[in-house]
Amino acid sequence: MDPNFKELLEKLSQVQISTSFLSEPISNLNPPPAISVTEEESIATVVKMMQEHDKGSVLVINDDQQVVGIFSERDVLKRVMLSGLDLEATKITAVMTALPDVEKMENPVAIALRRMVYENFRHLPIVDDDGRALGIVSVKDIIKFVHDELVKQLLFAEAG
Repeated sequence: MDPNFKELLEKLSQVQISTSFLSEPISNLNPPPAISVTEEESIATVVKMMQEHDKGSVLVINDDQQVVGIFSERDVLKRVMLSGLDLEATKITAVMTALPDVEKMENPVAIALRRMVYENFRHLPIVDDDGRALGIVSVKDIIKFVHDELVKQLLFAEAG
């Protein structure tokens, strides 16, 4: 085991850790704007966009900018690879997850985390009251948030 990691684990075991940061709103994660595409885009175009932007998912939106679907790396593996679909001719709506579960910015981080764990989501769209995309939260975003909060608590404990 890495000696620095072992030292960190020992320090953490001596500190009273608070989980109150999990009740903070999702907005504190600073969700990045989601890459969004229209329902008319082809699978090939969407996959190219994901590669160009180095993103694991895109939101599919309608003419009113409302989220009607999500397409992720998992969809590429499960619904596209070996499917025989013409990727240039097939619309993204044929392989997206339609009407995905969404969250709002004001909801607690704990709710997003719980949904991701128990409902097996890697990406969770964040929408406004009208269902318009505001951003997207990934499991990685939440892990980084939790990590940063734990490090802050550890540094505060060491300083105190």
